[in-house]
This record gives sequence, C-alpha cells and structure tokens, in this order.
Amino acid sequence: MINFHLPKIHVRTMPFDHYIIDDFFSDETFSVLRDFFDKTNEKISFIDKRKYDMFSFNIDHIEELPEIYHEENKENVKILRKQIPSTVSLVANKLDLSLEKVGTWQANFARTSKGYESKIHLDTTWKVYSFVVYVGDKGDGTELYTGPNEEDFYTRVEWKPNRAILFQRSTETWHRVKNYLDDDRFALVLSLVSTPETKLYLPSHPTRKIIDDSL
Repeated sequence: MINFHLPKIHVRTMPFDHYIIDDFFSDETFSVLRDFFDKTNEKISFIDKRKYDMFSFNIDHIEELPEIYHEENKENVKILRKQIPSTVSLVANKLDLSLEKVGTWQANFARTSKGYESKIHLDTTWKVYSFVVYVGDKGDGTELYTGPNEEDFYTRVEWKPNRAILFQRSTETWHRVKNYLDDDRFALVLSLVSTPETKLYLPSHPTRKIIDDSL
C-alpha cells in the first residue's frame, strides 16, 4: 500500500520563478519508479551518437509499448499509473495550479549519456509546465540561465534522487541539461502540453520520440 506523503516544496524566484520539490514521490513510489527505470532501460535501444534520448509514453496507453509493458514491469506500471497523476495533483493543488484545464500530460523516460551538453534553450511553445524528477543516484543538475548565452549562467539545481524541479514555460525560462559524469543521468520528465497544439505533437498512441538539441 502506498502511504500518503507531503513533498517538501521550495519556492525560487531567480533567475525565473520555479519550484524545487524534495521527496517528490513517497519512498514506496520512488522505489517502484527506480525499478521501472531499470527494467525499461534494459529493453530500450538508444542511439549512442545522440547521447540524449527520450522515450515518450502516455501512461493511459502504456500497454501498447512492449519496451515498457512487459511481464517484469506490469506491477510497476499498475502502481505508477495511479501514483504519478495523484502526486502531480497533490503538488498542483498545494501550489494552486489549475492544470486539468490546460492540456494533456506527456511522460518521458530520459537518459543522458556522458559528454552530452544541450544548448541553452527555452522549451517548445506547446509545453506549459515541466516537472523534471531526478531518478538516478548521480547526475548533473539542471542549469538555469538569465538568457541564452554562457555568461548568463545563474545556478544549477543540485542533483538529489527524488528531487523535482517545476516551472512554467515563458520567454525567461532559459535552461540547459548536460552530463559529464561517468554514469548515465536518468530523469522522469513530465510535461503538460497545451491543446489544440497537442494533436500536432502527440499521436493517439504513445511513440518513441527523439528530442533534438534545437528544442
């Protein structure tokens, strides 16, 4: 049984409004999530030269993905299908965010290999809110900037397992992902995508999606 928990939410206003959320999932759910990542990573073939890969899925259609929905992962999926939306709703309610009227949720299994460095960027216009949950034991935290240039670096959100960063996309939310550690960087990326643009980017069934550096 998954016990009720209350994530620890820290409000930050620089370089743009965002939230750092510790203990995002309950200990029980986070343990399930990590096992889910381990079992999913064994099944997914990544493109090494890209160094950054996202496997996108809609949790309501997860049975269509054999890489995720296989015998060893079915119990994990059953729990996460309930706990991911309920945890997001818990945080959203605490922050008074009306997410249910905005769009559709997209989940991404994200692996970043050693040596990857994205451009300093804004998320695409169809993203409304982004939750990035640090899953692995180690990783380089998300870097935040005041603008699109290297000299605009402001801070790095320190990596801590089960820590999430949440922000609403704007013309000021410059950020970057990179990994210079020997270990792969694993994160669960939950994106609230707007409608009607949702139909242009998300088909009715889940697909693998390679994210370009230009995003």
